[in-house]
Amino acid sequence: MTNEEMNYIGNRIKSLRKERNFSQEEVAKQLDISRQAVTRWENGRALPSSGHVLKLAELFGVPVEGLTGDQPEAKPVPTWEQLKADIKAEIKRCIWALWALLLTLLFFASCWFSDTHLGWDVYVWHYVELYCYAWTSCFLVFLGGILQKKRFVASICTGCVLTVLVGQLIALYNRSHSPLKLNESWIALIIFWNLALVVGLFLEYRAKKKPWKIGTKVWMSCVVLLFALVSFGGFKTNYTYNRGSEDGYRAGYAAGLQDAKNGEDTRAEQEDEDCLEYREKYKVGTTMWGMSGYKGFFMHWYTGYEAGYKDGIK
Repeated sequence: MTNEEMNYIGNRIKSLRKERNFSQEEVAKQLDISRQAVTRWENGRALPSSGHVLKLAELFGVPVEGLTGDQPEAKPVPTWEQLKADIKAEIKRCIWALWALLLTLLFFASCWFSDTHLGWDVYVWHYVELYCYAWTSCFLVFLGGILQKKRFVASICTGCVLTVLVGQLIALYNRSHSPLKLNESWIALIIFWNLALVVGLFLEYRAKKKPWKIGTKVWMSCVVLLFALVSFGGFKTNYTYNRGSEDGYRAGYAAGLQDAKNGEDTRAEQEDEDCLEYREKYKVGTTMWGMSGYKGFFMHWYTGYEAGYKDGIK
């Protein structure tokens, strides 16, 4: 091969590498060679082997002729039999994704049927419906199947199962230990849904043969950060509201119990005193979550008072 041809191939490798924002180290890592070998190719001092040419063409997303400068041969027109064989092969390749989507749908359908028709209290199902978690998860499984992202699909499916199981355990624990019998299964929904999303994206990133471009990395990081911020806000708001609700119930219960023993109803004065005290505790006006906690306190103080007053009379 002449020097002109070697220089042409070297310049093409260098040009395509820069267009894809790859460094020489990244190309060398993908081909399992040294960076010096890539440098020699680009300087026209050496030629890549036929195997390396194929890997370079796949890495850069171009035909082999785009590297060597050879004229591509005319491709034969596929026959109807060949098209049918290709379609069957594509369906067979995607059959796992259809099974994953079907199993996900059946899992959520069984949760809905158990909660609605069998009378089993699937406490987490309330939040699954409220946040459209089932439809979102099925859409992600379908999208991952179309894009052939098996690790992402497996992560989302696992997250669905863990969300329901752990959420149910959290709800059972809270309802047995909370005076208001709060259903806090949303904790599992927020944690495991986001964890499944992040783990799935991370596994696909690690398994990707071609390095992601800087723009793709920035975009994916922004998506993950957005989900994290929204989830943290939802988690903090719900958590402070529930804690405020329990504080309000207990404070009202103590006031009602005391009034029942004294034989007088001073709920108006005591409610004002308790609400003022806890208003300072939750720092209402200085934090967005302070108002959420105070709202829960205010909403359930009267409920606690009524329960305490009735127990005191007994």
